[in-house]
Amino acid sequence: MTAVQTFALPGLSERFDRLTNDDALLRDSMTSRMSAVEGLDALPRWAAAAKLHDHLRNVFVPDAESLAVAQRILETGLGYAIHAYPDLGHYIRVSCSDSYSPEPEPPTWILTGLAGVSKTATMKALDRVLSPELTFQASMHTPLRQLRGGVFLSVQGKATNKTMNSQLRKQLGLPESGSARDSDRDRNEIRRELYRQGALFMVLDESQAVANGAVAGAAFVNLIAYLRSFGVPVIVVGNYSMCHGILAQHSQNRQRLVAESFTMHQDLAGDPDYEAHLQAYVDACGGMLDIKPSHDAIRVCELTGGGSRALLKLVCIAYVDVRSAARQGGSVTVDLSSLERAYGSSGYSDFRDEIEELRKFALSPGQLRKDLRNPFVSIGEAAMSAKRGSEKLYAAQIAREKLLASLSVAEIRKIASGEMDAPQFLPSPPRPGESAAPLLEPIRKAAPVRSKGARRPPPTFQDAMRTRDAF
Repeated sequence: MTAVQTFALPGLSERFDRLTNDDALLRDSMTSRMSAVEGLDALPRWAAAAKLHDHLRNVFVPDAESLAVAQRILETGLGYAIHAYPDLGHYIRVSCSDSYSPEPEPPTWILTGLAGVSKTATMKALDRVLSPELTFQASMHTPLRQLRGGVFLSVQGKATNKTMNSQLRKQLGLPESGSARDSDRDRNEIRRELYRQGALFMVLDESQAVANGAVAGAAFVNLIAYLRSFGVPVIVVGNYSMCHGILAQHSQNRQRLVAESFTMHQDLAGDPDYEAHLQAYVDACGGMLDIKPSHDAIRVCELTGGGSRALLKLVCIAYVDVRSAARQGGSVTVDLSSLERAYGSSGYSDFRDEIEELRKFALSPGQLRKDLRNPFVSIGEAAMSAKRGSEKLYAAQIAREKLLASLSVAEIRKIASGEMDAPQFLPSPPRPGESAAPLLEPIRKAAPVRSKGARRPPPTFQDAMRTRDAF
């Protein structure tokens, strides 16, 4: 596709045009694969686990939602740029002016989701896409300037207007303000520099850390309102708790901030991108992680709830456990059974509790912790997508428990001792035009039969959980 200059910042305009029109380029630019980690054997187990953690956290294979988020942010910035940078003369006049009238109502929307669903990883990937920064000199009478495309901020400690100004100055390469009292002057200087350096959007990550308790909602609104005063589109990234706080505020704030929210969900085992992400983990572990994504994706997704942070934690816990059990100098291999044992460990308890609570809620809606509850209600197809994913995992779990229940006591003992491999369960793919989700319905809705000699009803979710814990 031929690049079309859509606004008057050469280089940056072409970059945004390519990224917003070429999905393959955007996916490739956001993907981060790591070479095999080395030197773990030479370190004590916990130090090795820390090195493994730092290595794997850089692995990122975007899925459809991550790409959609990045695309929307880029298009938000592009929409702003078209009217903010209409031609070169306008850019020179505004850049050389001592005053700049910002957009009074810049586009603002929220990116939310459960903790650990790759929101921050997606923002870091997009930051990499816009690097390295470009340089541009509008005329011989204006200085050479950097063109950033976007500014990525993160809540660090106590977020106030002053700390946000300080972080913005550092990002823009401005010296620290000499007058802490003159906040308007400080803000105007930052506002002009944002325009000069082609900042087409501003991302504020980890926003849920702004405040806690009853005053949290007001703190969120005040901070976002301050960032909007710079006139640049603002994308706020935070967990459900932040959104609940904002929704408790007045209507005018809710309409401005949450009317066009974007919710990221957990990964689904049947997604090819999820298998690609698992394969990137296997490659980065250099043979230490012995799983087959095409066969084990469903089980790994069960153990992690489809969360990327949970996957990282589970692999590192399993590594420490296997390393502790291995003989001095022996090989360390983390296989699927190692991940299953790590799932039951105390170090994974927070993740495990959330995973099981969310799974039960998806199958049989009831009470759910507020920080786990999506504040934005979906209807229609959007509401059914997450439910179908949970039902598919549940159906696979029931089938697996049936398989395990068919084993003899001798076989179970051999599996426990390592003399025999555990049976590999791979559910059959649905036939063309057939959905896997309805497989759950006869199990979950089967009515108990009380007549004498009748067949026992299929196992319930509670039966499956108890059977799993027994193994």
